[in-house]
Amino acid sequence: MNLLDTNAKNNIETLKLNLVTFYNTRAKTYIRKNDFDNAITYLTKAIDFNLYDVETFYTRGKLYDEKGVYDKAIADFSIAIKLDPDHADAWGFRAALYGERGEYDKAIEGFSKEIELRPYDAEIYEERGKIYVKIGEYDKAIADFSEAIKLIPTFTDAYFKRAMTYLRMDNLESAIQDFDKISKLKQDCT
Repeated sequence: MNLLDTNAKNNIETLKLNLVTFYNTRAKTYIRKNDFDNAITYLTKAIDFNLYDVETFYTRGKLYDEKGVYDKAIADFSIAIKLDPDHADAWGFRAALYGERGEYDKAIEGFSKEIELRPYDAEIYEERGKIYVKIGEYDKAIADFSEAIKLIPTFTDAYFKRAMTYLRMDNLESAIQDFDKISKLKQDCT
């Protein structure tokens, strides 16, 4: 390859990067305006020039989720995960969508991976706990809600979900303790 060919190739790559930046910037403008259709159009154009931009796939996936186009959202989150297996948010969004679709094993797998990446995030434990309740794995749900409470001792939603799970297990004493704790936490806030 001669110097002229190398310069032309470098110029083309620079032009592509500039176009990707332009398309992503336009998409962000449309997102701020809640014009998701145009934002998706520009994100798709950015992807056409850079098939390896994790954040563009992730952002487009979130927009598809907002629009209720769940198959495309899952596809984009899956690509983001393939490009960056440590992208916790993509794992979480995809897991939530799987949960909504009743694909509970995939939801648990996704939330478990997100927990592996962010073990300090109480809300992920709560989300996985809700899935465990749906499939009748109450002991695992209790463990997740308890971990969420351990991470955030004032997490009333986790106390409530744990109390409701205790009720399903006919463990009235533990349920009452959690309901009492919720009342105390609410009083402390007023």
